[in-house]
Amino acid sequence: FKQFHDSLLRNISINWNAHTCSILISKYSEKSEKTEDITIFIENIKLINIPHYADWGETESILEMNIVNEKMSIEMQSGDIITIE
Repeated sequence: FKQFHDSLLRNISINWNAHTCSILISKYSEKSEKTEDITIFIENIKLINIPHYADWGETESILEMNIVNEKMSIEMQSGDIITIE
């Protein structure tokens, strides 16, 4: 998910009953020279942790995203790490 570095986290939505989560990200495309909105849809979620301490300052920019052992993490440039299992 290195292609999401410097992309903007716009929204996280949870459907409690369906156990789903959608993440809206705005990503700049060098090819088209435009910003594209991308939605990542996650099914069968059991846990979501969304801290917003902003120890490194307020920002909506993503530092990096990873998936390891069915656990997704989104490290924000604010220093916060969002996790979804």
